[in-house]
Amino acid sequence: MKFINLETVEIKNAIKKINNKLIIEVLEEGVMPEADVLLCKYLGRRINIKVDLDYGAEICGIDVFSDEEINELEKIIIENK
Repeated sequence: MKFINLETVEIKNAIKKINNKLIIEVLEEGVMPEADVLLCKYLGRRINIKVDLDYGAEICGIDVFSDEEINELEKIIIENK
């Protein structure tokens, strides 16, 4: 399973399963006609998880994140979906 193929509900369920605000926390949820956006904090820094109907899911760092940190978050979400 690839992160890009996940749906919003799967990502939200994974975050609930992780259930540790020190790791990831959903601050707000936005819904647009073409995409859902989860405004989150991951490791104390801001990050958005965008699920586009055409392009799939992606993680966009608002604060600075390494590729390794983004890949680790994708892995954690996939393992807990």
